[in-house]
Amino acid sequence: GASSSSSSSQNRTFHNSGKTSEKSTTSSPSPSPSPRSPLLRELLQRIQWSGPLTVAEYMKTALTHPRHGFYTASPEVFGSRGHFTTSPEVSALFGEMVAVWVLYEWQRRTAAANRKSPLRVVELGPGRGFLTSDVARVLAQFAAKNSSGTPNQMVSFHLVEISDRLRAIQERNICGEKEASSSKTPRTAHGQPISWHRSLEELLSVFAEEQEQEEPKEDKVEQQPKQPFTVFLANEYFDAFPVHKFVRSGSSSSSGEQQQSAWREVLVDMTPTGDALRLIQARHPTPASQYFTSASNEAIISKITGDHYEVCPGALLQTAAIVDQLTSQSADGGDGGPGGALLIIDYGFDAAEDNQKPPNRDTFRAFRAHALADPLAEPGAADLTADVDFAAIRSQLKAKSKKKDVQVFGTVTQEHFLRQLGIGLRLQMLLAQNAKHLEPEARQQLVASVRMLLEEMGRRFRVMAVFAGGGGNGSDQYGTPVGFEQEKEEEKKV
Repeated sequence: GASSSSSSSQNRTFHNSGKTSEKSTTSSPSPSPSPRSPLLRELLQRIQWSGPLTVAEYMKTALTHPRHGFYTASPEVFGSRGHFTTSPEVSALFGEMVAVWVLYEWQRRTAAANRKSPLRVVELGPGRGFLTSDVARVLAQFAAKNSSGTPNQMVSFHLVEISDRLRAIQERNICGEKEASSSKTPRTAHGQPISWHRSLEELLSVFAEEQEQEEPKEDKVEQQPKQPFTVFLANEYFDAFPVHKFVRSGSSSSSGEQQQSAWREVLVDMTPTGDALRLIQARHPTPASQYFTSASNEAIISKITGDHYEVCPGALLQTAAIVDQLTSQSADGGDGGPGGALLIIDYGFDAAEDNQKPPNRDTFRAFRAHALADPLAEPGAADLTADVDFAAIRSQLKAKSKKKDVQVFGTVTQEHFLRQLGIGLRLQMLLAQNAKHLEPEARQQLVASVRMLLEEMGRRFRVMAVFAGGGGNGSDQYGTPVGFEQEKEEEKKV
């Protein structure tokens, strides 16, 4: 089992807990461009020709520009030599707990429906591939318990990655050097088939084609469905999605009282000298601000107490597309199909869980070499990020839940989620099993890595689970998924 793996794989070198600071650094103009900033020069020319950019346009260009984007061109992005550290980079125990969650929910939801559906695991934005590698290892050890077949017949992996450079790194870490260098169909180091896709849209198109190719066997009524139970993993994925920023502006009377206010979009413009970037307020309504202030959003706007707000259309569109795929997969399955789940782990806001009104949202920021940086100074050289709006995702999916085939759980903190899945017990088992082999320094680092996952990162990051389809997978018959139960006071002491 997983408990027999060596402690060395459970602890990885870590430098910083990642992109969790709430401080924003967007108020001051950036310094003059460096000669080594070709993307900055390109953006300045673009603004000169066609006018200011939205923050969303700027983020998308800085992160994914084909030649100069942060994720497409940076030599080192993750880990101690990169710019930030994600939970799978801190310790393999994080991936083990996610694997336990995937395995448990797959088994109980397919077993309850008397199915032997294959498992399809999708990771969105896999980083260096450590999460998928850890999940593949655990599933290879345990998946055979769910069927009479081998784990390789029951489990497949699908990664969404835009960067060819990162894909090569992922393939080495997940498949091994020998497998990565071969020309045959890729498989993980544990034999499971794995494929890569440049976008979620491409992946969903492939899934749709596979569904169309599945012909129902009318003469074999009792045949188990071939449609897989699909789990989408989004760990620190949506925080990199471009956001539109809005600021509340108003005029004041001679007495200083504010007479009126309006929401204006924040844009990226060049400085008067034309050699650097700055943030400005749009003088006139933009398409994004007109939609944001439309009657359909009046209920949200009326509750905003601060003067800053951020909206991420891409996150809403992608979560909706994932749920639509899971429900359509279920509908096409004839008997309801297995459906699936989406697990989101990220830092962000959840007004519903915090029992508060939408807070002041000014979270657009940059990280470079594990420190906050000016997001406008050298585009393409730093990671750009903004907090995820979990309440907005939940609100959108609740509309779909009226069909009774979608159910949303959470958010809970990452600390709560990992403790419920038994990371404390797993750590104790590792320490006991390797007591004679672990040097004191290695033991301390193993404990420190778990503490980071539970405390520094664990209390800032949130977890949400969405179940869809399955002829009842989204209904109450399955109860609360593991990791989302109400926390007991004594569990906090583990």
